[in-house]
Amino acid sequence: MKKILLFILLQSISKTFSQDNNEFTRILKKNNKTKEVKVFRLDSLEFYLLDHTYYNKFGNLIEDILYHEDGTIWADELYQYNEQQQIVSSLEKTRNTISKYKYNKSGNLIEYKRTKADSTIMYHKKIEYNEKNQKGKVFVKKDNKDDFYLHENNFYTNDGLCSKKELFNASGENISTEEFEYDNNRKLIIIYQLIGKKIITTNNKYNKKRELIKTNYSSNVFRKFKYDKYGNRIEEITYAGNRKIMNHTKYEFIVFK
Repeated sequence: MKKILLFILLQSISKTFSQDNNEFTRILKKNNKTKEVKVFRLDSLEFYLLDHTYYNKFGNLIEDILYHEDGTIWADELYQYNEQQQIVSSLEKTRNTISKYKYNKSGNLIEYKRTKADSTIMYHKKIEYNEKNQKGKVFVKKDNKDDFYLHENNFYTNDGLCSKKELFNASGENISTEEFEYDNNRKLIIIYQLIGKKIITTNNKYNKKRELIKTNYSSNVFRKFKYDKYGNRIEEITYAGNRKIMNHTKYEFIVFK
């Protein structure tokens, strides 16, 4: 029953945000396997529903619903895909905003734009790639302003791993620089983040399956992760230095056939 109700809801709403929604409804009609993800967070002493995400048989996200602690909906976004299974547009129903996505011939996202119902631009991002097809510079424009500014610049090692990321504000000031180190399996193990004169270090630890199981922060905070036998993350706990739980999130996966 839940699956049928979801389909009817998505089909009727998709007509309002896309002139050509045939691909969106076609994918839903062919869908014979839907995955629902439930996320819970521990605030005080009780878990509450935080997030519902629904997927089609291709594994693509088709709806993401976020909730307030009292159970009311905070955000509800629907996603539309092309034949290459790339997101081309999305509708956030609670705020009535629309997002559009564009890609180059290599399938890389090169432009993202979120607008209000009256076409006012809220956020507009353009991404450039180097000759090796790696993301380089990212330019951003906010709140319908005329000019883009350099927001992000990425650098890479000779073997294709991102070694450094610089972030800038609209005034051109560097607000953050991150440098990355990797293990022999190309897994990220250390992040050095420079904010002003302060250096924040993050260390990652992996199990034999190469799953991230622990992250240590220089702020004396650490986070642990657990997975099911399929590799899905099912639990995430953040601790203070005295092992006091700061945040506890659980993920439940339900498959409808």
